[in-house]
Amino acid sequence: MEMEKKEMASKSSTPISIPEAFFLHLISALGLALAFWIAHYIFSTDLISDPSRTLFFILVVQSPIVILLYSRYRTDRHQCSYLKAVARGLLGLPTGRNSQISRSTRPE
Repeated sequence: MEMEKKEMASKSSTPISIPEAFFLHLISALGLALAFWIAHYIFSTDLISDPSRTLFFILVVQSPIVILLYSRYRTDRHQCSYLKAVARGLLGLPTGRNSQISRSTRPE
């Protein structure tokens, strides 16, 4: 039992510092704010007038930012390279979107 806990602890990712976590969330929030700003002032759209177009634009802007930032903090750095983590994030985009669509169109 104790041996299993030690193995799990050694396989887990290294914890990040508080300033590093703050910086990570700050960059994500700034990317989201930038996407909203560009959608509003450049494309003249917002969540009220054209929600699907605005959300798609936010997805296009925010996805690369989040994937690139969070791929840096992958769980097992020895088995999963940075590029492999980025590829997993990109492959997860359509999968997550399709699972949300299939849930919403299911008859009750």
